[in-house]
Amino acid sequence: MEYTISVTNGKQVARGHNRRDPEAIKRQDHILRGGAYEIWCDEPHGRAYHRIFDAAIKKYNEKQMLNGRKNRRIKNYYSKVTNSAQQHPVYEVIVAIGNCNNNLSGEFNKAILKEYYDEWNSRNPNLVMVGAYYHADERDPETGKFGVPHLHIDYIPVAYICSRGPEVQASLTGALMEMGYVTYKCGHTAQMQWQEKERAVLKQICLSYGIEVAPPKKEKRKHQDTSIYKAEQKAKDRLRVTEEQLTEAQEDLEQTKEYIADVWDKIYKKLNNHGLTNDEIDKMYVNEVDESTIVVSVPDYINLKDTAKKAKEEQEKAVREAQEIEKLNADYQQLLKAFNLMQYKYEQTNKEIEKLQRAIGAYEKTIEDADPNLAAEAFRNFETAYYMDHKETEITEEEIEI
Repeated sequence: MEYTISVTNGKQVARGHNRRDPEAIKRQDHILRGGAYEIWCDEPHGRAYHRIFDAAIKKYNEKQMLNGRKNRRIKNYYSKVTNSAQQHPVYEVIVAIGNCNNNLSGEFNKAILKEYYDEWNSRNPNLVMVGAYYHADERDPETGKFGVPHLHIDYIPVAYICSRGPEVQASLTGALMEMGYVTYKCGHTAQMQWQEKERAVLKQICLSYGIEVAPPKKEKRKHQDTSIYKAEQKAKDRLRVTEEQLTEAQEDLEQTKEYIADVWDKIYKKLNNHGLTNDEIDKMYVNEVDESTIVVSVPDYINLKDTAKKAKEEQEKAVREAQEIEKLNADYQQLLKAFNLMQYKYEQTNKEIEKLQRAIGAYEKTIEDADPNLAAEAFRNFETAYYMDHKETEITEEEIEI
């Protein structure tokens, strides 16, 4: 017998739910109290951040103090990432074998998931596991039917080689890149590539236990025009790529801002060494005082000009990246509007088809009851008349709610 397998990203991490904390699950009727579940790994997220990032943050803060940038120190890295609009502090993946109608026996299922869990760290050195929870206690509260046993793995994506900001940072893009997964304009995103690799790993473990794995089922859907279907799929693919590119651009923009700040700090430090105060430097740049009025040595002057040039280039790069983010957002909105419009047209077409089929059936039955010999000719006449009265009209975005 074949079994389906799945490795999917969770929408959000709920440690209390995963741990089966009584307060967290008291209103979750689908969880059987006293049912089978196991905790294989569980570390508080804040404590994990201290363990992983404290050394890098300490080194970064010491550098800021040394360069007179006390206000740029990071007081709590976990809070900083948690409050970021571009990042999640912890991510989740859910792993399952079979479904509620066709799954393995409990112990057999758990053994395979346990092996998948045991090999996680060696496969994913940049995805630091902070939680692993085996659940076999979820059921439909109305029917009492149990769901498929599954595994939640919570992880922190860690980039260990960062050129800007702290040397070690929480970054999904950076973590996947260091593991060899990169997003390209025309193709799967880095996260999609990683998911496919993890699914292949789970499949191999199943095969080693003699379990046949069914190929992924294609989504069942009503018949629709080929051009609409292709356009819809293309829009979805572009949307996925755009979202990941947007995340990468936002992360790079943050690092660029850090680099620009470092460059300007160096400029201030060099001018401070030549007797200028920060206020005098600020006035110098506001008033655009000629550089020849600054008393510096020739090598320092050359270095200063090079540093200022680099700062200007980085500023221009930051502006371009900000514009690119705006463009990606605009593309996303256009794709969303186009998708909603196509979906609306598709639904309207289906309604017309169903209406036509009902009308034809009723009309054909009436004709057959009256005179079977006239049925075929009457049907053709009816079909011609119907389509003449229901010519396709163009639907605009203004006619529907996007």
